[in-house]
Amino acid sequence: MARYSVVAHDGNSYGPVDEAGLTEWTRMGRVLPLTTIRVEDTGQTVPAATLGFLASAFPAAPPPLPTFQHSAPADTSGKAVASLVLGLIGLAAWLLPIIGLPVTIIGLVMGAKGRRSRPGMAGAGIVLSIIGLVLSLINAAYGAYLGATGQLFR
Repeated sequence: MARYSVVAHDGNSYGPVDEAGLTEWTRMGRVLPLTTIRVEDTGQTVPAATLGFLASAFPAAPPPLPTFQHSAPADTSGKAVASLVLGLIGLAAWLLPIIGLPVTIIGLVMGAKGRRSRPGMAGAGIVLSIIGLVLSLINAAYGAYLGATGQLFR
């Protein structure tokens, strides 16, 4: 009867054992399919999976994992979030109409495009952008009036 030794990764050998002993080690998880086995009779080293008597001792391969198909959210571009952020910025930027006007106009456009995905957030962005736009227009008109009457830099 053939005798076998297990050759560990660190170079140590364990055994020799007969087929029954090697089969028991395999069932215990000590021997894996790629574990190096030395056949003592011939001195040949082979992977454990190539020894026919061990085939039934290795655990069956686990079933493949199920695949899931993920659908993308309706709107991943963040237009509603952009509208809210631009509306908040517009509330502070109205003091400089050259900044406040474009910021609030872009906030309005983003809010209109983002209403389908997040209506609450887009609505808040639209309201804040309108308030910032009105304040920017009032400030621009007042500045133009002061400049036209010569009262701006007195």
